[in-house]
Amino acid sequence: MTIKHARTLGILAAVAAVGTLGWAQPFRGRGPADGERGAQFRLQRMAKVLELTEAQQEQARSLFEQQRPKAEEARKAMREHQAQVDELMAAPNPDPTAVGDAVIALRQLREQHRADRDSVDEAFKAILTPEQLSKWEVVQAMRPGRGGPHRGARGSRRGWRGGDDE
Repeated sequence: MTIKHARTLGILAAVAAVGTLGWAQPFRGRGPADGERGAQFRLQRMAKVLELTEAQQEQARSLFEQQRPKAEEARKAMREHQAQVDELMAAPNPDPTAVGDAVIALRQLREQHRADRDSVDEAFKAILTPEQLSKWEVVQAMRPGRGGPHRGARGSRRGWRGGDDE
């Protein structure tokens, strides 16, 4: 390993350690999580961790503001479909076809929302310099549900082993 590789590895390790403490953790009372104030809070954290310029911050703010109404609409639709699935399942004798159709519709909404979010992520990454992109990828990899140490889906109780030990 060359000195250049060791230095780069050291920088990435420091970014991962510092970045995950203040950015990848759940909010737990440290700031607003939803709405415009939450978006501003997250953008401020990203700007600090990634050392975004004013121009980059403005580009990111514009990107996220354009995406927000569509994301809110998608979350509302998913909540409504989940309520429909719950209602169908609460029946004394649920109709398997109706439940299956509702679950499939909910899954399609989730997949579309995920694709929309991924396209926003790609547009955001295009704003970043190569160094900032490296930091972004390290921090994203450390987030639960995104390939980090807690690989399960958000809300999963399966733990790091992937088994049903609880």
